[in-house]
Amino acid sequence: MTLAERLRALRKAMQLTQEQLAERSGLRRTELPRLERGSNKGSSLAIRQALADGFGLTLAQINAYLDGQADLQETIELIRQGGSTRESTMSPFDIAVAYLGDAVSAEAVARVRAWARDRPAALPPRAYGEKLIEVQRELLEQLAERQPAPGTHVRRKKSS
Repeated sequence: MTLAERLRALRKAMQLTQEQLAERSGLRRTELPRLERGSNKGSSLAIRQALADGFGLTLAQINAYLDGQADLQETIELIRQGGSTRESTMSPFDIAVAYLGDAVSAEAVARVRAWARDRPAALPPRAYGEKLIEVQRELLEQLAERQPAPGTHVRRKKSS
């Protein structure tokens, strides 16, 4: 079975729609159909962590199942028994940062981390991701405002 087939089989065995799993995992509604069609994003750490959270498993447990090291029945039993007994290895904020990777600067991450301190811990990764993108755009706009317009020359003082 492919990763896409294993994901679809687990979701159906748990009687979840794609939309329900997307909501539980904090993924976009359009992301699960792509994953179940074989998108290579299924190998992304952030996606796997979100799926683990959606099923109530640890990252190691979802990896074992998706990589074929655990079978469907074994994974269903884990979920029914309460799945992960410890907290997720990555916070929703860290999942968002991992997912966006180099698309956001360290400055944007620092600003959103400060913003997140005042927010409830229950925000999904998508909410943090949207805020990261918003802050990154603001930073880029500020940088663009400081740059001279194309075609203009900036006179520099000659040193004596």
